Amino acid sequence: RLQKSDGNGNFTISRNASVTTTDQPIGVIDFASNTAHTVQARVMGKTRGTSNVGGDLVFEARANGGSLDERVRITGGGLLLIGRSSSRMVGGSTTYAKLQVAGTSQSDSSISIVNNENNANGAFLFIGKTRGGSVNTSTIVQGGDTLGGLSFIGADSTDLNNRTAEITAVVNGSPTNNT
Repeated sequence: RLQKSDGNGNFTISRNASVTTTDQPIGVIDFASNTAHTVQARVMGKTRGTSNVGGDLVFEARANGGSLDERVRITGGGLLLIGRSSSRMVGGSTTYAKLQVAGTSQSDSSISIVNNENNANGAFLFIGKTRGGSVNTSTIVQGGDTLGGLSFIGADSTDLNNRTAEITAVVNGSPTNNT
């Protein structure tokens, strides 16, 4: 129990040594069971680089009868990685997607969206575009702006940068308020 009479309670796990390699654990919380204290899940802070100023938050879990493996990583740069420990460029873009899911089977490299509501409503994936320069702005788009798209990319033995097919929505005309 952590209790402080005024201000915020604070619990720090600190490694009292300089970082010499990237991806080193610097703080670990284990969740264990049975008398052998078998670790079933783990949350770790890990180094990102060797400058002592970057880090990732890593979640590991044990599959039934399996080993303790990394399942999710939140990087210091704000990427959410599922099924991998580092980001990957896909589609020839110079940016790395904030959410990346990777796996070795269809079931562990897929995303599903399900609505279990007892009515006629379905699940949706919303893709939005604004010309605002910051989060939560709604600056109007202009003719020719790409609103979003879906790209289909096959590996070419070198990378996943070449788009094979694409569905893209582009503004055609001059938008006005609420149209």
